[in-house]
Amino acid sequence: MYTKGSVAKLEELIDSIDYDLDITQQDKVGELRDTIRDAIEDLIVKPEDPTDPEDPTNPIEPTEPEEPEKPEEKDEDGDSLPKSGENYSYLVFLGIGMVLAAFALLKRRKQTTSQ
Repeated sequence: MYTKGSVAKLEELIDSIDYDLDITQQDKVGELRDTIRDAIEDLIVKPEDPTDPEDPTNPIEPTEPEEPEKPEEKDEDGDSLPKSGENYSYLVFLGIGMVLAAFALLKRRKQTTSQ
């Protein structure tokens, strides 16, 4: 693909050809030939457009985005901190739930034995 301006210049030269010239005007024909040859050599290649696909009938599959790495937590000295507290909250709720269940069972047991 070439730039519109360079193609337009070549097309203008081709449109200006006088096809009625005869053999006696060969010097004019030679000049036109050289001018057209120069215009062909001066065609400017259009820079590749990254949004313009090479083959639109065969699209490229999109790639999966990469997950960014999580930064490591550092203490004041720059040492990495251990990841010991990440699962702490669910363990606390599980423990509280077990204690409550045990109290409920004990209370129920007391009620059934006192009757």
